Amino acid sequence: MEKITAEMFFKRYENGCRDFQSIILEYADLSMADFQRINLQGSQLSYVNLSRINLRDSTLTAQFSFCNFRDSKIESCYLESARFSDCDFRGASVTKVNLTYTSFIRVNLQGARLEGFGEEFPLFFNVVREDGEFIPGYTYEP
Repeated sequence: MEKITAEMFFKRYENGCRDFQSIILEYADLSMADFQRINLQGSQLSYVNLSRINLRDSTLTAQFSFCNFRDSKIESCYLESARFSDCDFRGASVTKVNLTYTSFIRVNLQGARLEGFGEEFPLFFNVVREDGEFIPGYTYEP
């Protein structure tokens, strides 16, 4: 795995790179960016600010820990087996995404719009639902 900075990420993207497989990105600010067709398969993102980001047609099968997705727009993305731990999705719009085996652990979904599909249900553990109600333990339908 390769550890990169936000500056490296932006520079590579601007130079046409869309393959960010197996990267480690920590304590970075990618807020308000517009990314299309990026591949984060096998990557680890921790403490990354992804608020108000626009992600479209991307592969996000990665591990996200303590990431901020507030008011972000994630559309037509592949999230199968992605893992979101201790993330903030308040006000986010996550639509037309493959959620097969996706895990949401201690995630705040208050005010979020989560619409996806998949062969298997996503897993939710100790989440705050879209309506603000806390759901303790495991569930497949928050």
